[in-house]
Amino acid sequence: MEFYETDFSTPMLAVLGTFFRELRAKGIRAEGVTISHSINGNYLPLKFRYLGAWLQELLEHPGRIDAPPPEAWLWQRDAELREAALDLAGAEALYRRLLEVMPESAAVRFNLARNLFLQERFDECFALLREAADRDPAYRLGFLKIGDDFARKGWHEGARRLYEEGLRRMPGDVRPLMRLGNLHYNTGRYEGAAGYYRRVLELDPENPDALVYLGDTYLALGRFREAADAYRRAAARPELLDRAHP
Repeated sequence: MEFYETDFSTPMLAVLGTFFRELRAKGIRAEGVTISHSINGNYLPLKFRYLGAWLQELLEHPGRIDAPPPEAWLWQRDAELREAALDLAGAEALYRRLLEVMPESAAVRFNLARNLFLQERFDECFALLREAADRDPAYRLGFLKIGDDFARKGWHEGARRLYEEGLRRMPGDVRPLMRLGNLHYNTGRYEGAAGYYRRVLELDPENPDALVYLGDTYLALGRFREAADAYRRAAARPELLDRAHP
């Protein structure tokens, strides 16, 4: 049993060890390889679920799954190092090699989308994010993550497109609504911001951020009575207010 470039925590490795003991009891020789991770390492739970599912499938149906060659995971690490050195084209080439080896991988698509964002190739970035989310719903959050990157750079239209796609795919989730509200507020579109904050409160009536930000937005609009009402609702639950604004 061997792990390549593993970044799993000790409890995770203990669980994986159980899988491998079961494999060995069945006379199956296996090597564990971690799934490629995002640039900031934000998808570790997703990696763990992927590898756990892969091992379970191998237990139930030996020989059905062909693991990617170990050298592919070295391409992932090399791609990250190239990105850190600002060799974005070199990193892109490695991600595309990974995609040839793992053509259905949502993780590789996300990493390549992130790379294309850094190269300011936005339409290609959006297309790959959609493909990643189509293959694995957990990657719907990729629209918010890279949307945040757009917003930090002041590319508001790109951020809006990504947040709206995230909202379309997660209609009952307050996170894309909050981001759209904040984006509208930060660009002076206060009526739009208020609309998004109100939609958050329809889903989560005691959301502390939405209450305070709605009050701020009404204040910016000169709607002082409505601002006071929003602040009063937030102040009625000080534990929520403290959680929102420590």
